[in-house]
Amino acid sequence: MKIFVDTGAFYALIDRDDPYHLSARKCWSEILAGEDLLVLTNYIVSESYTLLRYRLSFQVAADFIDRLEASASRGRTLVVSGGKEYERRAREILLDFQEQDLSYTDGISLAVIEILHIPRVFSYDRHFSLAGVKVVPGRGQ
Repeated sequence: MKIFVDTGAFYALIDRDDPYHLSARKCWSEILAGEDLLVLTNYIVSESYTLLRYRLSFQVAADFIDRLEASASRGRTLVVSGGKEYERRAREILLDFQEQDLSYTDGISLAVIEILHIPRVFSYDRHFSLAGVKVVPGRGQ
């Protein structure tokens, strides 16, 4: 099984002051106890690195990249690079949800989730549930 991991989930895991930190740690432990393939995009890597770098520190952001690369080398994580198919679908999604404040990264993420048939996303972003994707752990948890 696959699970998509969003920037907000990574940030909540790492920043002890984030309001979702405890929820994220619990959910992450449950995810890691299973055998799910963790899927994200190069856009998520960029967004996460930037957020960690400017809100926390260079070292925290660099450690995030190191852990991500180690997980990918073990086959536990797949980082999908945007391509024409994902970008075309992302543009359609952005048009379909133009009344929402989706970012381009959100559009690419939703395209990857749809095209790769990923049933769940680890996120605290309401946009995924609006698009009909099962979000774990959910905003209220």
